[in-house]
Amino acid sequence: MISPGTQNIFVTLAAQAASLNSIAQAADYSSKISIEVEKAYQELCEIAEAVTKGIVEWKKFEATVNAIEILSNNIHKAKANNPLISDDLVAHVDQLKQNAVNTLVELKQALEIL
Repeated sequence: MISPGTQNIFVTLAAQAASLNSIAQAADYSSKISIEVEKAYQELCEIAEAVTKGIVEWKKFEATVNAIEILSNNIHKAKANNPLISDDLVAHVDQLKQNAVNTLVELKQALEIL
């Protein structure tokens, strides 16, 4: 059984990804960034839905966190080349990345304890 707290963490990550997706889609900074953001959002929604059903897709979550880290790097590179890219987009991807990485680390530590 997955605790309600763990379920809430994944639902929160999906909500953060939804917010990031809204910013990226509204501005359409570049098709590559918009596509990457949309993919991360969809994957986190699928993972959160599975978690609420008691299923942890560990490998998928780990791959999604890696994809979010790459996405963050790509957004920072794009921002360096185009200062018109919103600071809000950068801040949202940084927050999502940090929360996803923290969740991954905490889950790994919890699994080691078991």
